[in-house]
Amino acid sequence: MAKPFQFRLRTLLLAFVPVAFVALLVGWGLRRPLPVPVSGTVTLNGKPLIGAQVTFFPIEPIDPSGRSAGGQTDGTGAFRLASGAFQGSYGVAIVNGFNQPPAPRGRVVPVRYQNTATSDLTAEVSSGPNDFTFNLTSVP
Repeated sequence: MAKPFQFRLRTLLLAFVPVAFVALLVGWGLRRPLPVPVSGTVTLNGKPLIGAQVTFFPIEPIDPSGRSAGGQTDGTGAFRLASGAFQGSYGVAIVNGFNQPPAPRGRVVPVRYQNTATSDLTAEVSSGPNDFTFNLTSVP
């Protein structure tokens, strides 16, 4: 009589352990935060800034990789971060776009906006709509 009971216990354990392991992995993966969509507009002296690279740098560790998120402005100055961004606080840097023809005089992004330490541009990404407007000026 002892053998049938041992057989059932072993069968139960062999069935339960893999199922529990898979459930643990799936549950752990679902708890990771997901990036949310982020978009906005960039102007320079009141006019759309075309072809600029907009980069969001995390101010505090938001996700384990500490990755930044970026996008490029289109013909209307609108941008969308390609991979979205995790919820949290970001410093924003805006530079002249890569692989773009030279910017016309007066359309170059001022140096102070090209680094988060000097730009004073910030963004708070939340679970709701994340549409930001950055109005840059050539005059300090």
